[in-house]
Amino acid sequence: MLIITDAHGLADALDTPFPCIIKRLLMLRADLIDLATFVIAAPGDRIEAIEAAAGIPVIANLVDGSRFGEPGFMPSFEWVADHGGLFEAPFILTDDGGGVVLIVPDDEGVDHTLLSLLRAHADRALGDDLGGT
Repeated sequence: MLIITDAHGLADALDTPFPCIIKRLLMLRADLIDLATFVIAAPGDRIEAIEAAAGIPVIANLVDGSRFGEPGFMPSFEWVADHGGLFEAPFILTDDGGGVVLIVPDDEGVDHTLLSLLRAHADRALGDDLGGT
């Protein structure tokens, strides 16, 4: 897992051997670095660790505490974009638009519950050619 909290961390992340699709999304969202913390999940990361890094529950509603899979559950993210192999889910937490952008590769080994939640709520992102094709 990688947590990016400032422009220096973003520059460092863009200079690593991350998959190109993640780098392209980070470049598209670079203007949010003063408002958002980026949490990039990786295969093997447990949902509890992702939630601890994000500082918020991801599979539970922030208001009523309901959990993914329970009747009436509504996720706390604003939306989920499926970038074709990569999910993006922003959580707006403050009145000025600050929050967390959760980035999750749709890969083997990523927490199954997290992927199920994102897949259930994702819309295909149009216009973002993150695959480079």
